[in-house]
Amino acid sequence: MDNTEWHQKYESEIQAYNYKHYSSEIESLKKIIGTPRSDKFIMDMYIALVNGRKITPKMLQAIRKIILRNSPDFIRKINIEANRLIPKLNQIRHTLSKCGYTEHYVSNSEYFLDSVEKQVLRRGTLTLNQRKALNKMNKRFNKRIEHINNCSHPHRVDNKLAKK
Repeated sequence: MDNTEWHQKYESEIQAYNYKHYSSEIESLKKIIGTPRSDKFIMDMYIALVNGRKITPKMLQAIRKIILRNSPDFIRKINIEANRLIPKLNQIRHTLSKCGYTEHYVSNSEYFLDSVEKQVLRRGTLTLNQRKALNKMNKRFNKRIEHINNCSHPHRVDNKLAKK
């Protein structure tokens, strides 16, 4: 038996083993691949299962995590959290638009807010640092608006003019 024949036999044995032991994972990944949530990694894991690649414990853990993240219950939780967080992000965007910051600053802030929104829609969560950053942004924007409103008040006397 030459090396190629041995490799094919070994691959077919692993393929049979995978179908026997991971049939539910194969079916679940097959369903996920047909959805918009599918990506290259999910496809690679599916191909590894069906083409006779030995599945390591780390690969199996990743496959099961993919299946969990794409379960209807998990997606429902993500949607609930997204529906709670997206209006808050939109409120921060609205506040930002009133601040009168430079175009560059607004653009960078919008970029950050867009990336946070993508994560909320994808994972349904924010990291502690993202929440802190959003809180700081919100406070800074509200303070700026308050400062703008105080400066443009018609009855306010500017201290520099009063001293002259």
